[in-house]
Amino acid sequence: MLRLKNRDSRRAAVGVAGTAMAAAATVALDRPIERLISRLSASTLSMLASAVVVAGIAAAFVLRRSWSSRTRAVAREMRTLREATLLLQNRAGELEMLMRLAESLGEALEPEALKLVILQHLQPFLAGHELWLSTKETGWQPIIGSRSLAARSGEFPPQDQTWHTFPLMSQHKLVGVLGVRHDVEPLTQAQRELLHAAAALLTVAVKNIQLFRKVRDLAVIEPLTGCVTRHHGIERLSTELRRAQRSHLPISVVMLDLDHFKSVNDTHGHLCGDQVLVGVGRILKETLRVSDERCRYGGEEFLLVLPDTTAEGASRVAENLRARFARTPVLCARGSVRFTASLGVAQAQPGESDVNALLARADAALYAAKASGRNRVSAQSGVLVSEPVRPLSAAPRPAIDRRDVHRPDRRQTPARGRRASDWQRTH
Repeated sequence: MLRLKNRDSRRAAVGVAGTAMAAAATVALDRPIERLISRLSASTLSMLASAVVVAGIAAAFVLRRSWSSRTRAVAREMRTLREATLLLQNRAGELEMLMRLAESLGEALEPEALKLVILQHLQPFLAGHELWLSTKETGWQPIIGSRSLAARSGEFPPQDQTWHTFPLMSQHKLVGVLGVRHDVEPLTQAQRELLHAAAALLTVAVKNIQLFRKVRDLAVIEPLTGCVTRHHGIERLSTELRRAQRSHLPISVVMLDLDHFKSVNDTHGHLCGDQVLVGVGRILKETLRVSDERCRYGGEEFLLVLPDTTAEGASRVAENLRARFARTPVLCARGSVRFTASLGVAQAQPGESDVNALLARADAALYAAKASGRNRVSAQSGVLVSEPVRPLSAAPRPAIDRRDVHRPDRRQTPARGRRASDWQRTH
């Protein structure tokens, strides 16, 4: 206890001594300042006071200006950040649109589907501007829009219309053109960049459509005649029958069979027979409508599906084909070969959906044409609509024709579901 009291006493003494020394130093410093001020005149003191006031005002002005500059810099940074945020939001929307466009274009395998994708995803970002798209696949006809790529000679677009085009290039080849019309409001830089990106995606979509058509043609189109396969032809007939039920429109079919085709193969060779089939496919393509379906039903037998056509109209089409076959020779290595065909016509009954029943009636009409002398057209009622025509080929018949009467072509008998006796009576 005694030691603690002595320690506290010493600390108190040190504190008193320090306070005394500080007071003495203050007095020592104040005295020279007082002496200096007492020696100065009133004018000098006034000048010093004014200088102090001016220095204070200048310091306040500098501080205020510095604060204003800092405030403006912060506002400028906030404005830049706000603009950058809006730009990023717009770019994010454009990027999302391009992603949706690319996803939808991957599923567009037909020109009509491509048109719907453009209207749904690209057109909303170009409000007030007309879009058009022409491709080589469509013969430069517009898939969307109303402007063809190739204008007629001497014709120019109106002066109040301004078009901006974006070529669709694939492997340094032009496959299409995307265009946009801006009459009043020009395209912004962002819109141009967007259309350039969309043009790249559309190029891939157009190439996908071309590849899809090639693959489909390889699977569906018979390469020798250009007609569809039997399976696809029957599917098309079934589809058209259902459509005819809904629309209450007529539909007819024509069964076509080449006369004495086996003798052509035996006399002139199978390569010449192939040339005859090529000629048949070419005549069918030139004569029929785009909406009609040409199907190679068997070896030398063809099925024609004619939507929106009555039996009378189909009979006129069949007669036109028969006449063209008879007067169109085929050039082969051994010379010119003429051929004829027999045709049977049948019309679907109202509400009919049985494909086999319709084909059976057309097949029966074909049998009637062959039984009456070939090279003619017969309707499903059995009434001939064309008179017998003398075959144009004057070449003598080979002996194989006589053997055919006793030995039918077995390649045709199973496919057509007929007995050998039926084949003998009609061939």
